[in-house]
Amino acid sequence: MTPAKMIGRRFGRLLVTSETESYVSPRGQIHRCFLVLCKCGTRVVVRGNCLRSGHSRSCGCVVSKTPHRTHGNSSPDSPEYGTWKEIMKRCHSPRDVRFQHYGGRGIKVCMRWRRSFAAFLADMGRRPSPKHLIARIDDEGDYRPSNCRWATVKKQRANRRDRKRR
Repeated sequence: MTPAKMIGRRFGRLLVTSETESYVSPRGQIHRCFLVLCKCGTRVVVRGNCLRSGHSRSCGCVVSKTPHRTHGNSSPDSPEYGTWKEIMKRCHSPRDVRFQHYGGRGIKVCMRWRRSFAAFLADMGRRPSPKHLIARIDDEGDYRPSNCRWATVKKQRANRRDRKRR
């Protein structure tokens, strides 16, 4: 369906008002995104395929009984949000190609972070620079505030399992 045909259509409680910037997934897939207005008055950005499939029918107000509030960092441009999504996938999604090295080994994300990106951001803070990535201090431990830090690739390489002497 072309973007022009999406504008003005209603999907559940969501009314498509305009097209926004496309989202490029970590695998390189391009997803068209749309600004939608929920019946409760909340404006959110939703991927077109989520609207068409019926996956997104409201801003979240129907499920949670309170209007959806964005943390303001869920755009593809937010490196912290991207990091959070990636650690969630590799630890809790068996379909992720890295699952065997993380979730498959029993590494999990703490429940506080699993429930909320805002909690992850509050605990970790902003990434110090584009060269910093999330790193676990104990590479056998879970992703949790006391075991994670922002580190450069060079610092991370020194902490790899195959580099440590047993």
